Order: sequence, then C-alpha cells, then structure tokens
Amino acid sequence: MSINQIALLLLFRLTFQVCPVSQAPFPKLIGGTLEATYINQVDYQNGYLAAVGCSKDQALRGDTFGSGMFIPIVLVYSGPDFSYLWGKAFSSMTGDPFEGLKIDSMGTKVVLANYMTNRYLIILDLATGNRISATFLFAANTFDHQVWNLLLLNSGMLYMGDGTQIFKIDPVIPAANKYSAPSYQTVGLQYNSDQTRLHIFSFATNVCILTVVDITTFAPVFSRQVQCQSATFQAVAQTFQSCVYQESAQIETTIFQEGTIFFRMRSQYLSSTFTGTTMHDPTSPSLQSRALHCGSTDLIFSLMWGSYQTETNRIYVATVDFNSGKIIYTRFLQQLVDVRPGVIINGNTFYVPSATQTINKSPSVPFTLGSFDHAIIYSPVSTCQQLDEYEYPSVTLTPNQYTFSASPIAFTSGTHTVTDKTDTHPSPNKIDQDQIYLLRIGGYQHSLTRLKSV
Repeated sequence: MSINQIALLLLFRLTFQVCPVSQAPFPKLIGGTLEATYINQVDYQNGYLAAVGCSKDQALRGDTFGSGMFIPIVLVYSGPDFSYLWGKAFSSMTGDPFEGLKIDSMGTKVVLANYMTNRYLIILDLATGNRISATFLFAANTFDHQVWNLLLLNSGMLYMGDGTQIFKIDPVIPAANKYSAPSYQTVGLQYNSDQTRLHIFSFATNVCILTVVDITTFAPVFSRQVQCQSATFQAVAQTFQSCVYQESAQIETTIFQEGTIFFRMRSQYLSSTFTGTTMHDPTSPSLQSRALHCGSTDLIFSLMWGSYQTETNRIYVATVDFNSGKIIYTRFLQQLVDVRPGVIINGNTFYVPSATQTINKSPSVPFTLGSFDHAIIYSPVSTCQQLDEYEYPSVTLTPNQYTFSASPIAFTSGTHTVTDKTDTHPSPNKIDQDQIYLLRIGGYQHSLTRLKSV
C-alpha cells in the first residue's frame, strides 16, 4: 500500500471514528466524499444480505463518468458477521438506478431490476456475483422500489408486476406471458413456500384485492377484495406489505397490511374455503410499513417507521397476534429521516436501508458523514448504535370492521417480446475484495473503493 493510500485511510479513520473500538457488523455505510450514494431495497436469504441502489460518487464506482451521474450498484454481504462478499457497478446503465431485487428462496441467485421502462432483469449468482442471465423488455411503468413487484423462482422463472400488467418470464424464451387487468395496479407479488401458487395484490381507488393463481399456468384459484384507505397507488405503495404462511400443501394464510390495518385470508384449498378477517389499531398511529413477516397463521411481525406517541421518525416492530387481538409496538435504534423497504425475520431481527448525511449513535451523539448522502443499512443485530429498545403497552385491536367479498379480476392473457442480453449486455465494474478498503471503525463500515473492470 502506498503512502498516499495509508494517509487517505488514516484520514477516513479520523473522519468516521464514531463508535467504540469494539467491532460490530451494523450499521453499514456505503458512499464517499465526492457525491451521494443510495440503497433502494435490501433482501435477505440463507445468510446472504443483498442491497441495490445507485451512486453518483466516481471514486466509489471507479469509472470515468464523473461525479453527479447515477450508476446502479449491487452489494452482497454474507456470514454471521455480514462481511463484504462482492459488489458490482453497472456503468453502462448511467442514470438508471437499480430499484428492485429478489433473492430466490434457496439463496443461490439474485435478480435485479432497473428504474427505467427500458427494463433489464439481471440474474447473478449470489455467492460469486457472476452473471447468469440478462433479459430486456419494454415495460409500461418505471419500477417503484416502494413495492415488492419482483419474484425469482427456484426454477429460474421470473414474475414482475408492471402497473396493470404482470409478466411471467423465462429468461431463455424470447416471448413472455403477459396478464393484464386494466383497472387494477399490482402493488405486490408473493409465492407460497412450495412455489405452486402466486399471490397477487392489486389496488384500485380505496380497494385492495388478493388474487391467487396457479404459479405455472396462471389459472385462477380465488379472489377477494376489501376496502382500504388509500385513494392513489402512490399512497398505498408507501405503506403496503404482505407475507404468506404455508401450513401444508393445501392450507395457507395470506396477510397484507395498509399501515396499521391488517388483512388476513386463511385458505383451505381442498374444500375451497376462504375465510377473511381484519384487525386494525383504533388509535391510527402515523406509521408506514417497510416489511412484513408471517411467523404463523396468527402471529405476524411488521417493520414500521414514523411517529408513535411522543416519538417521531423512529423504527418500530409491530407484533400482531390475531388470536389475542393485540398489537405490541417495540421501538429500536435511533431517529431516521429516511427509511426504505427492507426485510424482517422476527420480532428483533430486521435489515433496512436509509440515506443520510448524519448518523445518531445515541439521541445526544450525532455524527456527520460529510456533505453528501451515504447509503446505510441498519439492523439491531450486533449494532454499535444505542439499541434503544423499548416495548410499549399492548393495544387492543378492532376486529373485522372491513369485510372481504368475492370479486374476481378478469386477467387478459397475451405475450410480450423479451430479448436475451446475456452475451451482449456490457460487463459491470467489479468491486473486488483486493480493491476495496472496508473500514471497520467501531462497526461503521465505510467503503473507500477503487473498482476493477472485469
């Protein structure tokens, strides 16, 4: 290492000395001193934590486009200490951030989706970062990172929601199946554990619809609609999350939420019995959902952000018990002014991205990162922040104020041209382990990078 590199490392060590000497995996910092860096979504599966977004910082990206140009990036961490595994910067996609990702349930592959309607769906090997496929199609809408509209099946098949249409894509076939419902916008996609059924969450003004179809044939199984509060797609996207809990091959529970209103559909497929219930917090706190996990048929964990009682801009885990009809809010970490969609594993394990110029180690100890936003991944797992965990008294929920009704959506099927770009899409820059200085400074990991072209 050169004297200049050592000097620069020492400069960053002084600049980012914000925590005690003891090491901790979180929070993770991604960014530099030249321009802003953002993470839009994170996903977790089988020990891998993946994040997508963009960076304007030329030093971080390692290209010649100058600072100020958004370049999409992807980073992957792994292992019990969430150490850096690999990263890529796609310089050929200037001005087109990655907005969505999904790891397959086996934890072997990850798919990335860019923002523009000139849509690229890029599948990478999760362990190595090597490209498996790159598929191009023209979408009708830009990709919104607030909604989970991308699925990667273990078979390699892709599903993508795009406004009022849904695509089923086999990366090696030049024609995708397209399913359209002109009056309803897709606000989420899920599959069951066996990957036999696709759960589609659709939205129209003040109406939320759950539709379940066969994941292979798209043959309808059932559909139910219920009143929701949002009048626009933009409003519902800010606070909608969903999850599926499969008890057996023929019994499963689907839960979705709009803020602090929770909708549950228990499905028994052999008898075609579909029972809907709802619970909502009558105090209507100003909270937006960022992730949802079904722990069982009756117990769910919702990662939320906003204001509760006297606290503002805080992260909460809402534990909802449909059996007892109670909700418990538990506060974590410090104030955040920006919280994007993340993933929650249980009542005290979650990973959530943010972007800021300041980190609060504790309420009275802020630390300024510089003049430009840094992407940050927060978690209560081995954090060097003050955890500030506090469980509020339980609140009794109001049951079944909202009623489900049968209202099938008539999807029109067709085809849509896709192009295999696996061999022609330009290779990304590689954030190589030998080229990245990942500074562990009391748990804050600051990426000072020089990227190497592959």
